[in-house]
Amino acid sequence: MPDFQAELVRALPGTLREHSVRRGGKTAYRDACRAVTYRVLEERTGRLAGHLARLGVRRGDRVAVHLGNRVEVVEACLGVLRAAAVGVMLNTGAAESELAHFLDDSGASVVITEVELLPLVLPLVSTRPGTRVVAVGHGVATRDGIDFEDLAGTDPGCPPRDDLGLDDPAWILYTSGTTGESKGVVSTQRSALWSVAAAYVPAYGLGERDQLLWPLPMFHCYAHSLCLLGVVSVGAGAYPLERGGNVAEALGAGLTEEPFTMVAGVPATYRLLLEALRRTPAAVPSSLRVCVTAGAQCPAELKAEIGQVLGVPLLDGYGSTETCGKIAVDRLDRRLRQAERAGPRRPRARGAERCPVRTAAGRPNGWPAGDRRLEGGRVGLARPGAHTQPHTRAGPARGERPTRRAHPAGPLPQGLRDRRRGLGHAPAGDRVPRCAVLRQ
Repeated sequence: MPDFQAELVRALPGTLREHSVRRGGKTAYRDACRAVTYRVLEERTGRLAGHLARLGVRRGDRVAVHLGNRVEVVEACLGVLRAAAVGVMLNTGAAESELAHFLDDSGASVVITEVELLPLVLPLVSTRPGTRVVAVGHGVATRDGIDFEDLAGTDPGCPPRDDLGLDDPAWILYTSGTTGESKGVVSTQRSALWSVAAAYVPAYGLGERDQLLWPLPMFHCYAHSLCLLGVVSVGAGAYPLERGGNVAEALGAGLTEEPFTMVAGVPATYRLLLEALRRTPAAVPSSLRVCVTAGAQCPAELKAEIGQVLGVPLLDGYGSTETCGKIAVDRLDRRLRQAERAGPRRPRARGAERCPVRTAAGRPNGWPAGDRRLEGGRVGLARPGAHTQPHTRAGPARGERPTRRAHPAGPLPQGLRDRRRGLGHAPAGDRVPRCAVLRQ
């Protein structure tokens, strides 16, 4: 893997400090209510980390982040990391029983949530002694919990720990539960940053000049991987669109200081975008250079229509929560060469090239020394439920019923097997090898 960007696999607190110095005035994230520059992001996450330590959050303690698409979800996730705790990303749309399961399963000692969600969260916390609540929004009463702004906006009197190792547990993300009860997948900074270094930067061309429009839920692994870790790693900017927001309107509304260069979504996102543009034609910013999709197989017809309407490629990707990000992705660079050979058709037409599946019989060029994610030439995974299971080996624990989530070995989707489409490929009959588990 000659274009693996090994320098991007580094502890995020150091990355934040570097951005604060080099591009401190640049807006890192913006939502409908507020924006935060890289300098302020570094300051606020450091304060939050210090306050969490003062509240009794110890190294390795779990802190639940139960927030929607807003700037504070980024601040909370990074602040928990800087406190050397484990961030547990939770779905704000989860039902009471689901949320209760997440809290019990993760053992979260603090829940960072929104004022509007307190009626759901407070009754659950009241039956779990020792669990604290931090609320984001206006009107936080003392009896309801601690105001997030008091933590991120004031000096805690102590610095952030900032010493979580690359291979220490950093986050827990829950699977969708399609094969049973949702399972928590433990990821480290090293495993989570793999997609940035091996896919988003070399394959998508993600860089500091990019502005990402993000309409998907921020608790999901896809968002965690690209909109959080990808953007922060390279010093780009992002706009997390509120739930139900109109992507077509957002594209042309000038929501950010710099125009959007990337849009992310799932196939349904792009179908809705095309429908909206049919109803109300609108200009697409000339800065837009690529759209990316994941979550479900993207039909060739949808890719072609996006290319015709927006004049940019729609790149597909295949990943999972268990792999902490991408397994295979489209590439941007070869489609440009293909378009040039085909002659002029539409502006800025680009295509895709195969990107090797995240497997290795040996160590790829540029692979960081001491990486422990790959064992026996298999895909490096954190097995679902690994944070509560005593074993750190591949496959289910003794007596545990295997599921597709716990055993991701199996055929790739058709779109990722078809080499004529230029997508990722796997050895041994196009099957993803059985996983190897992160050592904790």
